[in-house]
Amino acid sequence: MKKKILHVFLFTCFLINAATSQTVSPQVINTTGASYSFGYAIIDWNVGEMALVNTMQSANLLVTVTNGFLQPFTDKPDEVNNNNIFGPEEIKVFPNPASTFVEIDFLTKQQGRMSFKLYDATGKTVYQKEFYSYGFGRIERIDMQRWASAEYYLHIVLEPEAGFTGKKGAYKIIKLK
Repeated sequence: MKKKILHVFLFTCFLINAATSQTVSPQVINTTGASYSFGYAIIDWNVGEMALVNTMQSANLLVTVTNGFLQPFTDKPDEVNNNNIFGPEEIKVFPNPASTFVEIDFLTKQQGRMSFKLYDATGKTVYQKEFYSYGFGRIERIDMQRWASAEYYLHIVLEPEAGFTGKKGAYKIIKLK
């Protein structure tokens, strides 16, 4: 009887796998891991794999390959915004209005030199920063406590690497006491 139940169980598992083996979404069975949320931050972790990023370059081609189960943007692997302005899923600025800090989440898949400047209402640059975007996200935080309560304007520019799309965006930030 036990042997028959085992065979039925294994056959059922085989049928389930055969029915779902043709899928488009990324799926992995991992031995252990979890996801932890704290406010707006989410940390995914697992045990038993090595984080590895390889960059290969030839005269006309730059390829970055990442290995492992945890990959950026795996919820929408085929979506890339090739417009020349940032979409709402690529740049997130919050909290707005702000009193102590503003966080900028860069989630674009495009690669290149990213620069952003914060202007006051008179057009004076009060803050600026540059970094290289590898196409898998970054979070920047601006301390707003040192400036007066007013409207500020954030201008973000992506100067793309070859094969990627340049982008621009402007965002109004309201600073409260």
